[in-house]
Amino acid sequence: MIISPPFLPDRAGASEEAWLDAAMAQPASRLASTNAPEGSFPLSLKLGWHNGLHIQAPRSGGAYLPVRAIADGKVVFVHAPTAPNSDVKHALNYNPFHADTPTAAWTSDGFVVIEHKTEIGAEGNAVTEVVYYSACMHLASIAHCPKTKASWAVGDAVHRKDELGAPGLIYGHEGQVHFEICCDEVNLRRLTRRGPDWVDPLDPQVPVADGRTDSVFGSAYIYLPAGTPTSASQPTSQLRAANGAVGAAAATAAHALPNPQWVQVAYEKGMATLTSYDRFGAPVGASRNDSRYDYISGVNASVAVKGAASQSFEHDLYAVCNDRHGALDVSTRAASSPSGWYELLRFGRNLGPDPLPANAAHWRKIATPTGEVWADLNAQGTFKFSDADFLPVIGWNCFDDDPNTDLRCDSLHMKTLIRDPDPKSERRMDRVELAKRLGEVDVRKKLRRAICKFPCEWDRATVEARYGWLETEDFKSTDDDATGARKWDRFVKHAHGLTFEDLPKAFKDADW
Repeated sequence: MIISPPFLPDRAGASEEAWLDAAMAQPASRLASTNAPEGSFPLSLKLGWHNGLHIQAPRSGGAYLPVRAIADGKVVFVHAPTAPNSDVKHALNYNPFHADTPTAAWTSDGFVVIEHKTEIGAEGNAVTEVVYYSACMHLASIAHCPKTKASWAVGDAVHRKDELGAPGLIYGHEGQVHFEICCDEVNLRRLTRRGPDWVDPLDPQVPVADGRTDSVFGSAYIYLPAGTPTSASQPTSQLRAANGAVGAAAATAAHALPNPQWVQVAYEKGMATLTSYDRFGAPVGASRNDSRYDYISGVNASVAVKGAASQSFEHDLYAVCNDRHGALDVSTRAASSPSGWYELLRFGRNLGPDPLPANAAHWRKIATPTGEVWADLNAQGTFKFSDADFLPVIGWNCFDDDPNTDLRCDSLHMKTLIRDPDPKSERRMDRVELAKRLGEVDVRKKLRRAICKFPCEWDRATVEARYGWLETEDFKSTDDDATGARKWDRFVKHAHGLTFEDLPKAFKDADW
């Protein structure tokens, strides 16, 4: 599965995280009631569900970059944008920030929906296929299909990075789009393997088995139970003895982790970065970078050489694996292979058919609450995962407990996630107070990995049902009935102008 953001600015040596933040930057403007960027995900104005994310298009050479396809797929819906005008009575000229006096604030209605079918892995001969949709709304223009030389049309095949159109206007703000990805529950289960179940972050589940093997990508995450063997010094053997002691480090068996924790092993730009977390996902100590010299004893090297080695550990990884394989005696080497060791160090477990000793240890230097120690990441009771497992301990969670069928958030799990952590705050579950929390940095970080279920935002047939709560909670809450009714009617007209009657059913049913 290969996927990229809808904008592709120059990376210029930035880290992947920094580049993605630039590619998907939100608008600078903030909502007064939340202090969060306009069009935030998954909650926005009045604590209402918002299906996607508003993105401020990056610029290059003074012009906004075009919107591009995030993956290969097929166009299943296209709506050409309406030409902007200054008629304040037009449905697309709606200014939500000055609802008392109608003013011209155009919102573009160009829309492209793409269906993506992709294989994310396999178990034996059984391929794991996922179907999902990407939608780009508020386009100012629709680009041409490279094959037909005409504007994109339903049925056209799309390739990743194909230009879809130009970013348009959202309430008069230039260079913006609404972007979303969605799927149905069947495909959510295939994608995450964990399904739509919510996990209490204050009562994390203890793993009882390794993660999925049909799809493995990103970082490795290793759960270390209390009692995991540790050593203050580097062990001299990479095999566990029958009694748990390793090599000449007789003291190893007497040292163990007092509490469970997690270790993330991330490889990027040649570096291997190890980060520790407690069982709730809170960082422990400082991250550290591995070096080949951490695993080679008796080698004299300068500080500069050792420092440079930490920048290339991933490139040196196979040499480290050859070292470990070559250090075994002849009889043990028959049940070993450099590639088996490579997978152990790279993925935390041997995923392939090449042999690895059953008692192979995976000693790495990690951070703990009391300092750095060597720990066996392959000890009994350890369990291994990757980003393909969407682990709750790193923030992934599913939210489908909202009893409403509209876009008003009444999810207790979501409210608990974003509420003021101070239990003395008596109003911390009030909607107004919760909405104010949406702009907080820690809350925005939590919401980045929220997987939420709510109805399609673009179905014209359900506009009144989805937004009816705003009629009383917003438009008529402070105005007289006649004024509130006029505001509500203008909003409904605007919502009808931005929704469609002939959307594909499969897209509307993709409510995750």
